[in-house]
Amino acid sequence: MYTRITVILVDIPKLARDEYHPDQVMLYSKFTELMFKALNLPSIAEFMENLAKMLSLEKVNVLVMRLPPRRSWMGLVKKEDGIHIIREELHGISVKKRDMIIVFPDLLYPSRLRKPFWRIGIRGCVLNSMVRAVIHEMLHKSGVKDENEVRKLTDQHYKGFRRTYLSRFEAEFKPLLKEWKRIEKDMGLH
Repeated sequence: MYTRITVILVDIPKLARDEYHPDQVMLYSKFTELMFKALNLPSIAEFMENLAKMLSLEKVNVLVMRLPPRRSWMGLVKKEDGIHIIREELHGISVKKRDMIIVFPDLLYPSRLRKPFWRIGIRGCVLNSMVRAVIHEMLHKSGVKDENEVRKLTDQHYKGFRRTYLSRFEAEFKPLLKEWKRIEKDMGLH
């Protein structure tokens, strides 16, 4: 039984229906539900629990938000080889006065009011975005303030996760991957 880490899925905010295309709200809702389930997989839960113990964190609530953060932005940048979409995404926040970490699953939209139209690499989102975000914010929560040091330590702990837990994660993740492929098919994403 894990006692230090609790993962909580936040409700979809009412403003979502005013600011986003209905299909984006539905897609992001399904996407964040899957991220919540992934963070509760035994391999990830055990890793987070062990990391919390190593960092001397007694209790951390990890809130999975249901919309991208307002401070995220995206734009077009002209480079020598053409125009590229860039994004600046805020993946997480460590709330200083509470035992709380807020994570924002990383899902890129070209426009809030536009219907989504491409597939999402769900496995990469879990590993490269969510697990890294939780590690990063747990390090901040433990008192590490220097951002360069946090990034270096995040990479080290992430490599440790992959070395120790990746094969278990892969087996546990297969049902979620099948579920996601069905969601993409049902939504007509290509």
